[in-house]
Amino acid sequence: MPLIRYELQISHQMVRSRCGLRAGDVVWAGAYPGILVRKKNSNRWVVEFFGFSNEIGSEKNENIVAFHVWDHVPCPQGEAYFYYRDAIKEAREYVIGTNETWGSLGRRSVPPKFVENFGLKRAVLARETLQRAVPRVRAIRGPGRRVLAPAPTDRVLRPRNPRQ
Repeated sequence: MPLIRYELQISHQMVRSRCGLRAGDVVWAGAYPGILVRKKNSNRWVVEFFGFSNEIGSEKNENIVAFHVWDHVPCPQGEAYFYYRDAIKEAREYVIGTNETWGSLGRRSVPPKFVENFGLKRAVLARETLQRAVPRVRAIRGPGRRVLAPAPTDRVLRPRNPRQ
């Protein structure tokens, strides 16, 4: 029985690494935003990067995740900040121009190794989880007694400015 469970885990990891990516998706290819052009081979994509004179390169599947307009990745060392800032701005404008907030339908979950290597901060997942969560019960104190009431759900959580 353990052998079958091990095989299922391997196949699930293989599917997870490739799921949902298509040509034309806006993604984080490592620390840089780009558009997937085509599949190079079984584990690499050809990527056209934003803001760098339409530079084209390739990236492994494990270093590709979906782009969200409120994501933040710090500028890599050795890169000019203003070019990097303009590339992210161009990617955001492109995604917003398609009336979307996500650049891709696949690979929205971020592996811990990606966060460790590139420093991606994705607060949007925490906000979406909070919006879907069951309202918490809060205590309202009346005169001499304690009444329980559901927390208000009419508040709208808006994404913070990524520069903060």
